[in-house]
Amino acid sequence: MVLPPSIGRPGPLASTMGRSVLLRHDLPDGSHHFDWLIEPAGPGPGTGPEDRVLVAWRLPVPPGPGVELRAARLEPHRRLYLAYEGPVSGGRGSVRRIASGTGVILTDAPDCFEAEAALEGIRIHVRGRPGAEGGWVLGFDFVGCFDT
Repeated sequence: MVLPPSIGRPGPLASTMGRSVLLRHDLPDGSHHFDWLIEPAGPGPGTGPEDRVLVAWRLPVPPGPGVELRAARLEPHRRLYLAYEGPVSGGRGSVRRIASGTGVILTDAPDCFEAEAALEGIRIHVRGRPGAEGGWVLGFDFVGCFDT
């Protein structure tokens, strides 16, 4: 696997990285999925824990090296989820942190999403495109695996 030159090397992106987290979301019906949240870097709307600024993706399984996953782009999430574990309001289950770290959004457009992240020391490059049947397809290039 060949990673982009910026993965794993200090560079100009390091100073623009926001925080990022991968959560396991257990639902009341016994099913689960994973939520990947990434904080846009730089000045933006609000800095409080209740501000809904996090770019959010629902994934059916944790990302893996060289894997493409169907993903759903969710409404912006509250910043508090970067550090929260426990029950989700409204009886929507609970979340548990799988990995946390930093990330930077490189492109966020209607037809393309690209980001870099470092979660628990695992370097990740993500590229996304709209899927043929709605939703998105996210491709992950990285070294390592998450314990779920």
